[in-house]
Amino acid sequence: MLDYRIDTFVAVSKSLNYTKAAEELGLTQPAVSQHIRYLESYYGVKLFFTHGKQIRLTPEGKEILKLCLAVRHDIKKMKQKFHEPNAHKNLRFGVSLTIGEYLMGDILKEYVKIYPKDCINMIVENTNFLFQKIDNGKIDFAFIEGAFNKKQYKHHIVKKEPLILVCAPEHPLAHKEIYMDELYQENLIVREGAARRQDQPIEDLNMYSPNISNFNHVQEIGNLTVMKDLVQANYGISFLYELSVKEELSSGKLKRIEVKDFKEEREFNFVYLKHARMEEEYLEFYHSCKEILEQEKKLLQN
Repeated sequence: MLDYRIDTFVAVSKSLNYTKAAEELGLTQPAVSQHIRYLESYYGVKLFFTHGKQIRLTPEGKEILKLCLAVRHDIKKMKQKFHEPNAHKNLRFGVSLTIGEYLMGDILKEYVKIYPKDCINMIVENTNFLFQKIDNGKIDFAFIEGAFNKKQYKHHIVKKEPLILVCAPEHPLAHKEIYMDELYQENLIVREGAARRQDQPIEDLNMYSPNISNFNHVQEIGNLTVMKDLVQANYGISFLYELSVKEELSSGKLKRIEVKDFKEEREFNFVYLKHARMEEEYLEFYHSCKEILEQEKKLLQN
């Protein structure tokens, strides 16, 4: 059983307000303050910075919060497991946008055939949102694309996905081999928000080495389908995961531009909190997904 003062700490961390936390927990504000002082004494660190009436978590407080959320979540799952020892898995997880639309469907179709009684609860969201859900214990793990802080989470590679440059069939560069600096006059279509991160490589659906500030014309679009529609209509070119344009390339709706000095792959990773007590169960699902992907790969090769 968790120390009741942990609930107080989590409530204060959520609201960043002692009064609101006290109201939520049905405690007095002095009691809340006493609980926080006890935990600070126990761990030997400050949990919150205080500036006037405003508070915020210290770096140590953030680390302890993540640990507390993970333990609370694992205890809840363990309780369920003890009370329902013969129950099938209840999997709560998230997937980032490209993985959700172009990869997870095939995996889950096979998984459900093998484990039809397992309960699947999957959300599809952007990477930052998924990490928030993991940190808050709302989901157990996530499949994410692109870069993240690998020191902060346990992670395992699901696959490496090539990033390619595509254009409309009638585009002058279709099927041509060129160098990257020959592209800078082209209209580049990127994921919404990428143009505001010009000091970093593009993330999510468009993460590649050249800085987009090198391009004279950039359009930001918040939806992958619309991005592909614009490229097909010859309004620009775009760097996209090969997986996400496989059908369009096969049907001839899009063409690949070969860039001689460019070759990029991005990792799709399986991530979860460090110190997760249910790690073994999470990894069982991960290995099942990997096995399904390997089987599909073999079928395609044959």
